Amino acid sequence: MNPEAAQRAAAGLTRSAPCLDDTSDTHEQSGDWPDGRYACEFQPESGQSSAWTARHELSGAGGVQALLDSGEAEWAVETRCALALHVSLTTDRNASHTVKVDPAAVGHYSDIRLWPGVVVTAERCRLNPAGTAWGDEPIEVARGRWLVRGAPVRASHDKRSLLQFVSRPSDPATKVSSKVIDAEGDYFIQISAHPDRIEQLQTGEALIGCWAAALALLPLHECFDIVEDEDGLSVPTSQNANAVLQRLEAENVPLWWTDDRKSDWDPFAAATVFLPLELRQRAAPDAEDDDDD
Repeated sequence: MNPEAAQRAAAGLTRSAPCLDDTSDTHEQSGDWPDGRYACEFQPESGQSSAWTARHELSGAGGVQALLDSGEAEWAVETRCALALHVSLTTDRNASHTVKVDPAAVGHYSDIRLWPGVVVTAERCRLNPAGTAWGDEPIEVARGRWLVRGAPVRASHDKRSLLQFVSRPSDPATKVSSKVIDAEGDYFIQISAHPDRIEQLQTGEALIGCWAAALALLPLHECFDIVEDEDGLSVPTSQNANAVLQRLEAENVPLWWTDDRKSDWDPFAAATVFLPLELRQRAAPDAEDDDDD
């Protein structure tokens, strides 16, 4: 064993330990803890688009329960968003706790997954494997080891958005790009830029420009085509675009028809429906003007 491997083994990073695992395609929990049962429910928090309340339940698995009681392990939720290459971990000693994801970094994507479980938070602790095939001798485990892995849950949101922002360190600081993304049956328009630039694009007139640029793409892609039937107008292939259509209809703004009326489509007028322009006060006239009478 080379020195690096020996050091990792001594730190407890490579040795096996019993794990209650519910991540298989069949969702059959592993038999490492024959008496163990785990479940976690997520509920979106009211008024927030990227926060959920996680409620964990664990029965059996006495060794894991003991580490939870001592604070050497905690309830955990790993948040993953493949499109944004985002992974984050939330841990808490309470079985009911809040999980948040930063919408500025991730956006309100439809493919966020929440992976719940129990993770070791102490630098090093001893897990009692009694009741498993590992015997009765305590097993040393290191910080970061998952002792329970729950099945991933697709996060639901209080709201959706056609426009999503992604921070990409590899992008040049002077470049902003946009493209249509298919996210599991729905579509949105992704604006990407360097991290130093992305915050500037999400406020004020720059944000209106981003909205206008995104809305200008709607007539160019079939996934955003408007359909008319006895129920009225809709975008059947995109919930995000359909929400935009309904808002614009309510404000009597011309839509992005792909027939003769497409020339009426004004992306900037549509953008200011979502982000009204703030009127700037005109400068007061100079005092000396009053002496001209």
